[in-house]
Amino acid sequence: MSALPTPRRLLLATGAAAALPARAQVPQGGDWPARAVRIIVPFGAGGPNDVMARIVAERLRERLGQPFVVENRPGAGGSTGALIASQAAPDGYTFLFHSSAVAIAPALNPRQAIDPRRDLTPVALVADVPMTVVARPEAPGFGSLAEAIATARAAPGRVSVATAGVGSANHLALALLNALAGIETVHVPYRSTAQSVTAVISGEVNLAFAGIVEALGHYRERRVRLLAVTTAERAAALPEVPTIGETVPGYAVPLWFAIWAPPGLPRPILARISAELAAMREVPAVRDRFLALGAPPLMAPPETLAARAAEEVPRWQRVVAEAGIRVE
Repeated sequence: MSALPTPRRLLLATGAAAALPARAQVPQGGDWPARAVRIIVPFGAGGPNDVMARIVAERLRERLGQPFVVENRPGAGGSTGALIASQAAPDGYTFLFHSSAVAIAPALNPRQAIDPRRDLTPVALVADVPMTVVARPEAPGFGSLAEAIATARAAPGRVSVATAGVGSANHLALALLNALAGIETVHVPYRSTAQSVTAVISGEVNLAFAGIVEALGHYRERRVRLLAVTTAERAAALPEVPTIGETVPGYAVPLWFAIWAPPGLPRPILARISAELAAMREVPAVRDRFLALGAPPLMAPPETLAARAAEEVPRWQRVVAEAGIRVE
C-alpha cells in the first residue's frame, strides 16, 4: 500500500453460492437498489483491496439484482477515493471499500484528511489480514524474529527494513515494532509492497513488512522466509509462522478491510446491506475465495467497524507522533 501524501484538500478520507435465507428475511430498504451501485476502491486494480471488493460486488449483484460496479479511484494513499465517497449522496448508491489506511490518514494529515469516525458511515468490517515480516532464506542473523531483533539491537541503525512507503500501514507496523522491541532500524520505503518483497529477495534490504497476499507465493516457492505475522493470532493460511506478539508481548497489527458509506446513509439501507454481507460470510464460494487470499471473511456489523475505527485512529496518532513520522 502506498504512502499518504497531502493533497490540497482531503476533508474526509462468488461464484455459485449455497442457499441463503429468503430475501424477505433481510431488512428492506424500500426499493433499494433500483439501479447500479458503485463501490469505490481507493487503490489501483489487482491489489487485495480491489480483489476483495470484486468478490463482494459479484455476490451483491447476484443477491440484489442490480450491478455493483467497482470503481478504482487511486491517489494520495487512498485518501482521494475516500474523499469522493464521503462527499457522495447518502442514498445507497455509493460505497467505499477501504483498508486500514483510512484510520492512519488522520494521524499523518490531521488538518485535511478525512476521519472515518465522523466523515463516513460504517457498514461492515470485512476481514483482518496479517502482514508478515519477510527475510531472505538462510540470511545470517535473521533466522527468526527474536534473532532479527537481537541483530538490530547489536547494530542500531544498520538493519534495513522495506515497506510500501512512508506512512503506509506496513511502515506504521514497523514503527510500532521498533517502539515495543526497543530497536532502531533503517526504514527503506518502496512504491509498493511487491517491490519491497523483491528488495528482500535481491538482498537490497534485510527485512520487509509485507501483506500476506504479496508474500505468500514467494514463501511457498521458498524465495523468502516468513519470520512472523502481525495479527494477534497465527494465520490460518500460515499456522507454522509465529506471531510477533509471541516474541514482543502486546504487539498486534492486522491489515484490515472494511466497507463504508457516505455520512447519513438511511438506516433501512444500512440494515439491508449489512444483513446481506453477514450472510455472505457463510457462503462457501465466497469464503473459499477470501481464504485463498489469507483473509477469513468477518463481515462484522457496523458497530464492530465503528469500534475498530474508534480504537485505531488514536492509536496511530500516538505511534506517528512518537516515531516522528512525516509525509512530504
